[in-house]
Amino acid sequence: MYLRWQFAEKRPCAAFWHALWSTLQPCLWAAKQAGVTLRFEDLGHAWCLSLLGFAEAFPRIVEDIGRLLNNPPSQAFAEGIRLAGEAGRSSGDEMLIRQLIRQLSRQLGQRAPDHEEKELRLDRSVLLHWQTAQRDGLAMGVTGDLADSLAEAMKAMPGLSGNTNDTMRRFVGRRWHDAGLRATDTAVLLFCSLPDANPETEAGWRLLARLMEGDFFRRLRGELQLGYAVFCGFRQVAGQGGILFAVQSPKASTAEILAHVGAFLADFTHPLSDLSAERMVQAVQASIDLLLDNEPEIAMERTWQNHLAGQPEDHPQRVAAALRKLQLSDLQGQLQVLREAEDGRLVLANAPPPSEWAQTVRENRPRCSPPR
Repeated sequence: MYLRWQFAEKRPCAAFWHALWSTLQPCLWAAKQAGVTLRFEDLGHAWCLSLLGFAEAFPRIVEDIGRLLNNPPSQAFAEGIRLAGEAGRSSGDEMLIRQLIRQLSRQLGQRAPDHEEKELRLDRSVLLHWQTAQRDGLAMGVTGDLADSLAEAMKAMPGLSGNTNDTMRRFVGRRWHDAGLRATDTAVLLFCSLPDANPETEAGWRLLARLMEGDFFRRLRGELQLGYAVFCGFRQVAGQGGILFAVQSPKASTAEILAHVGAFLADFTHPLSDLSAERMVQAVQASIDLLLDNEPEIAMERTWQNHLAGQPEDHPQRVAAALRKLQLSDLQGQLQVLREAEDGRLVLANAPPPSEWAQTVRENRPRCSPPR
């Protein structure tokens, strides 16, 4: 089961989410004992709660969650402020790249990152936010009397039930987010968002990502020896599909890492041109197998991400059909789009932007490939 709360233009500050996540910790433990995994995610202008597991336990868990979300204990707000502060400091117990990935959904979902609400008294704002939050959701594998019990339990949840704006806004623009997290290593995430919602475009980008994965790892980790965390792949995050490049390096700066990513994209024309028909068929089939994977948890998450994106139910099948029709010339065209797109670029790093990036943003001349 998935629930989402969407907020008006004035979104809650990060400390508010941390306060509620802290409040839900007893439910997290109780749900685990009942065979249920509970997640609570910050998607910028929306929050998402999900339950996965033993469905018979859902109604009771939902009632408990609703009670806590509507009336958090007073100490939770001080805890939220503390946790929000810690989120901007590096944890030596976890890889930097993983710490950045946890922030990706919030950054992709934000509409106005430079004007976040600063609430001095979080407890006074709880009721205000819940009064205006629009709530929608999706339940799978819940039928009959259990569905009725769950619907009754949902009455305890805050927010206004409805589907007035059930599509997450597509990430646009060219944005750099300095997550702080100062450390001796440098970590960079580059998320290149799909330029449109067409199944043909998504098919091309999924196949490109599949073909680039091995070469990207070999170039940046094997040949250049930039670091120990190097990968790329197609991802769906907060209803946004796109290709994610990730690098953590003990020696390269953010500018150098992005330059290497840009050089890789520029040079990938050659291995793409030499792609054999057999390799193409194998990559297409592997992409389709992943896209249509019927393992329950994967299938439910895929359905939810498509719901967030406002896609029709048969969108995965449409993408799979487009994958089967792809020609090498189509892939080459999509690679050109990926390199030259002037929109939908998000960089998360543990450092401020280099001068080249800041200059292009000031001049409003977005550039797909980092400077070489």
